[in-house]
Amino acid sequence: MSVYRHASHAIFLFVTISALSAGAGLAGPWPRGAGNVFFSSEIAVDRQGGADRLSHRHYLEYGLSDHLTLGAKVEQQTGWDNPAQLPPLARFYGVPLHSSVFLRVHLGEVMVRTPVALEVQVAHNAPQNGDRVRLAAHLGHSFDTLGYAAWARVGASAGLSDGMEQGQRDMTAQLGVNIRPRLRGWVDAGRIFTDEARLSRVTVSAAVDVTERFSMTLGYSRTFGGWRESGWRVGLWSEF
Repeated sequence: MSVYRHASHAIFLFVTISALSAGAGLAGPWPRGAGNVFFSSEIAVDRQGGADRLSHRHYLEYGLSDHLTLGAKVEQQTGWDNPAQLPPLARFYGVPLHSSVFLRVHLGEVMVRTPVALEVQVAHNAPQNGDRVRLAAHLGHSFDTLGYAAWARVGASAGLSDGMEQGQRDMTAQLGVNIRPRLRGWVDAGRIFTDEARLSRVTVSAAVDVTERFSMTLGYSRTFGGWRESGWRVGLWSEF
């Protein structure tokens, strides 16, 4: 396989691997609750060698009931480029928006404070070679440690490409703690699998409540393996 083909696979993989660093505000296995809404927006800058890549992502969850959550994702991501070549906003010109919707079914608790959920996601316009349909499972656990409220969750998903062939598979894990009443921090680790590559990402994040409804987030991520990339992301949460 040529260097250019390796690079094209790596770029595609990291367009999708951003999902592995989902923030603590995303309910995952925990029910959102009937009528409750969660929305987040994030801007990210990732650097690889002398080039960088810009992204903006938007995520929505709506609680249809105590056992069903409806959601949607929209993102736009530039290619790798020298920062001096184009102004940041101009680099989004002509780059398609990628969107998907999902339905999550909350099945209850397998043990005390340990919820489980299943999810199906459909992409309206997945990235090139991307998965049109994805199936996911989420498992969470909340607990107390050293006087702090904490949580852990794991997830796994698998997709089908346009030809209904096996697509991307991934595994995720998150460990977080409520440091203060208005401050929480967490670590995400993700592993993505395709026929061409095995790639990992770790993200360290924090969120501070600026009002009763809004929170600001800041995170730093880094990949490991043959493709080395790092970057910062800043975002805004809202729950209502």
